[in-house]
Formats: sequence, structure tokens, C-alpha cells
Amino acid sequence: MKGRIQDVVFNLAKKLNNPEEVERKVMAKDNKTLIGKVNPWGPLSLSHGFPGTIMFFGELDDLFPNQGWDEIAHKHIVYLTQYLQMGVHSISLFGGVTGLALSILNVSKNGERYQNLLFNLDTFIKREAENMLKLENERLEEQKGVTPAFYDVIQGGTGIGRYLLERAPQNPELYAPLKQFLKLFTYYQLEKDRNPLLGWHVIREDQFLEKDKVKYPEGNVNFGLAHGVLGPMNLLTLAASEGVEVPLQKETIESMSEDLFRVMRYDSDNHPVWPHRLAYKEMLSNDFVIQDTRNGWCYGNPGVARSLYLAGEVLGNQRYKQVAMNGFKGIVSQPNDDLVSASFCHGKSGLLQCLVRMRSETGEGWLDEQIWSLTDSILGQYDKENPLGFYDIEEFGGQGNTITKAGLLEGSSGTGLSLMGLLGNGTPRWDKAFLLS
Repeated sequence: MKGRIQDVVFNLAKKLNNPEEVERKVMAKDNKTLIGKVNPWGPLSLSHGFPGTIMFFGELDDLFPNQGWDEIAHKHIVYLTQYLQMGVHSISLFGGVTGLALSILNVSKNGERYQNLLFNLDTFIKREAENMLKLENERLEEQKGVTPAFYDVIQGGTGIGRYLLERAPQNPELYAPLKQFLKLFTYYQLEKDRNPLLGWHVIREDQFLEKDKVKYPEGNVNFGLAHGVLGPMNLLTLAASEGVEVPLQKETIESMSEDLFRVMRYDSDNHPVWPHRLAYKEMLSNDFVIQDTRNGWCYGNPGVARSLYLAGEVLGNQRYKQVAMNGFKGIVSQPNDDLVSASFCHGKSGLLQCLVRMRSETGEGWLDEQIWSLTDSILGQYDKENPLGFYDIEEFGGQGNTITKAGLLEGSSGTGLSLMGLLGNGTPRWDKAFLLS
């Protein structure tokens, strides 16, 4: 199996080698999304652009040093600078300059390379993060709950905070905005305990999708890792594990963990499962039934179980860790038919990396069968004829679509990185972007 993985990874490397060609392949006229009918490309974004390919070649360089993979990563960095000259419109982790900074940090040999570029990016990120924090503090005075656009992993403070946590030891000026994010997330949780209308309650107009505004007219609480409370919880936990703390931080982690216990239900085999979202009234009454379970990274049981495990580690709470492991036992006992694409966000690669992380940290051999089964399934979706090796499979309005993407979130870079997790020790640097470590 590892031989098959290595063959696919090296074939992917050939397809991703030339940045100009990568861009041309994704921008092909017939490579359009079902929603919006656009090419899935953002050159500066970690989700859909060159930061994802830089991460890919950075991991190859870690696994196979002195083979020139760092030079290919450098080629991608040089090529994308033309887009930096046009300006950036976001500092988010997956859509903006923070993701670019994290990818460059990953290939910087602990900050020895790209020093000027990184410090220039740091200066921009710090300034814009401080503006974000100022606006959020002003918005909180209106007592309208929270918005995922401010706090989540993909575009909000959790993703930005994860870069600040990683980078701050080399640039201590970044500790200040990081701690401001931690203080706000602590405040959100404490306000939830005092007033359920505040805290993590997302009001109707701040929900991303129109269908959610219809389904949750009074708002909801989101329990996903991509857009929900798990992101801030993991940032608080990971920061505490690095010794970066604000007042009441560990108490907040405990409170958030207990909330996950409160909304936990059990499947027919007595394994814990969790909701994706709860309507405002359901959250208050705790009266609901989980209709379906998901096992992706963005939404579902793997994210909750991983979050509880991390919380148990930093708090020294064995109960949290035991429930987390029982959650993973439920995950590996299921066929995971909801995972169609090989991609990371909502597909098989995200679950694979969650399992590989847990296997490497716990040594639990019962995870192996599902790990290798998923790996075999992902390898089976590799298409030599595909311009970038893997398709992302879209489904919308009863239609299906296979589309070529390059980035970390839904593209070949993210899938390739998950496969590489089985060639190393299972604890890479790149999955920090997903708040798994």
C-alpha cells in the first residue's frame, strides 16, 4: 500500500510541478462549478490556490529531503508574487493572506528562509487582525450574538489565530492579537453560560446559506469544525498546550467540552454522536433527535471527537479522552457512505487525517483497518487522465459534477498531503491549518 501511495504522490507532484500549468488546468473553460458556474481558482488562497501546492511540496521536502522539492515550492512562491502586487482583499486562513503566510512558514526551515516576506506578511496580518478585533468589540455592544465570519476556521479569527500561534515564537509582536482572539472566545463561552441569546448563537441574518435561514429562522448553534464552535475551542486548547493563556481559558475549554456532552446522543451500538447544528430552541431545551450523522472534517463526529481528545489532553481529563476514543470507535464501525469525494474538507482525506493523527498519538491498532480501507478507496479515485489527478465531486440540486481543483481544502494538494501522512510518522505540520494539531 505504501508503494502505491508513493507512486500516486510522485505522479501528483509531476502534475502540480509547474505553477503556470496548474493555473491553466484549473481555469480550463469546461472546469466550472455547479454553483456559480465559475472556475474553482484563487491563486493566493490556501483553499483553492498556490498556498496549497506550496504546502504539498513542503511536505514532500520534509519526507524526501535534498531532492529539490523545496525548489519547486520556491518556484510556486515566485510565481504567485505577481498576484500579491495586485493587492489582497482578506486576511483569512483559507481565502486570504494568512493562508499564504502559513504555507510560506511551512517551507521556511523554521523561519530561516523568506524572512523579509514573512515579516511583511506578519505586519499586514497584525494590522488587519487588530482592525477585525476592534470592529467585533464594537459589534458585541449591540448584543447580537456571534457571526462565523468573525470566529470560524475558514475565514475568521480561529484560522488567523492558528497562524499567530505558530508564528509568534519567531515574531513576539503577534502574541497581542492572538491573546485578544482568545479573550473574545472565552467571553463568548462565558456569555453563553449567562445568556443563551449571546454566546455562540448565530442569528438568522448571519447564517451563510439561504436554506439555513429558512430552516433556522431564530438562528442556530453550529457544532462543525469548519464554521462552528469547535474551531475556537481547538484554538483555545492548542494555545493552552503551548503555554499561551488568558484568564479563565482552561475553564472555558472545560465549559465547551461539557456543552458537547450535553448535546451528545448515542447510536444503536452505544457510540456517541453529535449534531451538526441545533436550532436556537433545540439548544435551549436540549430536546432533539439526530437524524443523520456525518464523518467529514468540516462537519461531523471526527471533529468533535478530536476536539474532546485535545481538551482531555490539555486538561488532564481522562473522561473526555475516553469518550473521544469511543466516538472514533463508532466512526470506524460505519461504512462512511456520506464521504464521496477523495478531497479533504467534506471527503475521505479529512477523515483519513483525523484517524492517522489519532493512531500516531494513541497507538490504538484498531484504527488501522479503517485507515487502510480509506486509503485504498482514495487511491482508487486517482485518475491518471485527470489534469491534477483527483476530481472533487459536487452535488447540488439533484445534479452531480466532477471538477478539477488544486488547493488544500477540496483539491489535489489536500488529498496528496493526507496520503503522505502514511509515509511519515502521522504528525505533519500542515494539518495545523485544519486545527487538528
